[in-house]
Amino acid sequence: MLAKTYLFEGDECYVGTETPVWPSRFREIKREMRDGIRAPLQDLKDDTEVVHLLERLDKLERETQPGVDARDKDFAASEALHLASALVDFVAGWAIDHEMGKVRLGLSSIPVPPEKGKPSREYEERRAQVDNHELERIGALKEPLDLVSARRFTNNLLRAMGTSLRIPEEIIEAIEALDYGEILPILQKASTTKRTGLVAYRARLSAIAFIDYENEKGILKEVSREKVEEAFAVTRDAVKDWKAELQVALGTFEVNHVLEDARAFGRDYVDHIKHTKEEHRWVLDYFESAYGMPALLLAAKRYKARSKAVDSKSQKKPR
Repeated sequence: MLAKTYLFEGDECYVGTETPVWPSRFREIKREMRDGIRAPLQDLKDDTEVVHLLERLDKLERETQPGVDARDKDFAASEALHLASALVDFVAGWAIDHEMGKVRLGLSSIPVPPEKGKPSREYEERRAQVDNHELERIGALKEPLDLVSARRFTNNLLRAMGTSLRIPEEIIEAIEALDYGEILPILQKASTTKRTGLVAYRARLSAIAFIDYENEKGILKEVSREKVEEAFAVTRDAVKDWKAELQVALGTFEVNHVLEDARAFGRDYVDHIKHTKEEHRWVLDYFESAYGMPALLLAAKRYKARSKAVDSKSQKKPR
């Protein structure tokens, strides 16, 4: 009989002892009980998920060797990086949670102790704060971070993994410099006369994608357009011009690709309802989160926030 150790986001988590198992300890979570005895802890290299990911990465690497047909190599490269990130999450997700926990509690990373000499008392005290299993549990919680904490968490990961990922040191330092009120050249915005930025453009694109998505589900475009007008607090004429404006701003390729994807999701939604005997709510939720009402409301929220920020900045009087 497995012993319940704790609740995580409403889900009961079990292990065979009273020792808690945090959500990113995937190997531990998968351990089975056999005749009341927990199975031995399997080596990560032998875990079926690790083997599966490595086999897929191996296949992609072989198929993209220089000298063979380069068709689909760009897709393969993107998939390889996606699989590599999934592998890191599986084998070191606990470490990511630990870093998140430090940020949530306002703690900083501690450098390795000096090779010679005894560490100072302050060093030992700060080390004791971060050498704590509780940070991993706190970091696994899904509450959103405020913007400053999100930036610091990103910087923590880049500091640890940036060299291997070939992230330019300039971008890592520039993110940290923001905490000092300094904007380094690599983060300087491009010179432009446009008042509309990327966030607003992408929000508008989500809005017109919502209209196409709903239309594939059988909803009249006029009905969906009214929902967009209400959510974004804009006029009918404004929405009517968005597609042409976005094709100029973002490029016809990106706009058409997103709209085609939205229509495909709409068809999949209808097909799922028609041909699936048992409704899988999570599948429908996934479709909706991508292009349905949740996506529209999120886009509208971002759009209004950016519009308000731009208006506030433009109304400031020069000193």
